[in-house]
Amino acid sequence: MTIEPTGEIDVLIDRGKMGRCEQKGTMVAQGKRTFRVTYSRGECNPEVVGVPLSLTVASFTGEYLTVVVADQSRTYQRTDDEPHGRLPSIQLQ
Repeated sequence: MTIEPTGEIDVLIDRGKMGRCEQKGTMVAQGKRTFRVTYSRGECNPEVVGVPLSLTVASFTGEYLTVVVADQSRTYQRTDDEPHGRLPSIQLQ
C-alpha cells in the first residue's frame, strides 16, 4: 500500500497462485482515524470501483499500520524506499 500526501492510494495485493492485483484511488479524511476511500481502478475487487468505502485506522505505530475496510482488517509494514532528504510517501507492505 502506498499513500501519497495528495490522498492517492495504491494497493498491490499478492494473491499467490492467482497473481497480483491492484486497487488505485483516492482517500479523504472523514474524522478521527476514519477516511473515505474511492477506488478508480479495481483489479482485486471490481465491484467497489466508484463506490465510497470507509477505511478506519485501527492502529499505527510508525512501523506498522492496521486498517479496517469493509469489516476486513489488514496490517502493513513500512518500507524505506525513498532517498534521504525527501519527505517520503507512506509505503507499506
